[in-house]
Formats: sequence, C-alpha cells, structure tokens
Amino acid sequence: AQDYLPARDFLRPNLVVITNSKNVLFDGPTFKNSPQFALNPHGCTNMIVRNVTINNEYSAQNGDGIDISECKNVLIYHCTVNAGDDGICMKSSGKGDVLNNPALKNVIIADCIIYHAHGGFVIGSNTNGGMQNVYVTNCNYVNTDVGIRVKSSRGRGGPVHDIYLDNIYMHDILNEAILFSTYYEESA
Repeated sequence: AQDYLPARDFLRPNLVVITNSKNVLFDGPTFKNSPQFALNPHGCTNMIVRNVTINNEYSAQNGDGIDISECKNVLIYHCTVNAGDDGICMKSSGKGDVLNNPALKNVIIADCIIYHAHGGFVIGSNTNGGMQNVYVTNCNYVNTDVGIRVKSSRGRGGPVHDIYLDNIYMHDILNEAILFSTYYEESA
C-alpha cells in the first residue's frame, strides 16, 4: 500500500465493480466517461445486464465498456456501448481445474450494439482461468477497430472452448473483422 501512495492521485479506477456476488441485476442505467472500465463484474454468479448504455470517449485509454471477469451464468441483453477500448469483453484469471470448472462460463450476449471500440466482442487478454459456453447472437458492431477479437499472451492463456457466435452484423470495421493474437502486448 505504501508503494502506491505517491501515484494514488494518478490511478484511474473502474467506474462500477461488483465482486463475488450472486443474483445481480443491472437494468437500464447509463454509465458515462469512466476513468477506466465502465462496468466490471468480477466473480459473480447469476447476473443479468440488460438495457445498459455505456458512453466512453473513443480516446479513453482502457475505457472498456463491459468487462465480465470470472463470472458464471451471465446474460447481457439489449445493451449499447461506445468504448475507448474493448466493447464487451470476457476475462478469466485463476488457478485450479480450468478444463472442468473454468472461471468464466455460461454467458449469453444478445441484441447488443457496439460503436467505436477497439473490438466489438473481445476475449482476453487474460484467459488463464479458462472459459466455456459463451454464446453471442444478434449483435451489431459499427465503426469498431476489430469486430471479433481474441487476444492473449504467454503466461496469460488458458483453455477457451465452446464459444459460439451467430447473426453478427459488422459495418465500417476499421481493420480486421476477426482477429486472433497470441502475442498481445509482447515486444520483439
């Protein structure tokens, strides 16, 4: 804690963080101009995020919209995101039985619109806790840098399986429609 004191006033917190909670419902709020991630549930079970609007400036560094981390049984429905980094992102850290009991599993993302983000739907960069059963359907990615982005690096990767995407509409994507990178943030 003492090491952080000199930099305390310069650290950027996440706007909303919910940790280790059950039966969580976000219905209808708007989050705007977060210092870092706008909505970051971590370790939650049985969560619904619906009718949520995120408005971060495209220039916001690490201005992710919705980052789901190590959660189980999640529904993200009818959300609109403008982000300065990842639009809707799946993250998973942890140890243990990542094959049979991954830290992130059973996620449905449906009827969402992502504008101006580095990626519309993103997995990673940390996946070492494992991910399973993610279904993305009827989503629109408009003016994002990349449509679907899967990223990890050595030491941060883990098993990611049973990921399904269908009825994805992409318009005016700046770079790749789909990008896989296992060298995320690694220097040569």
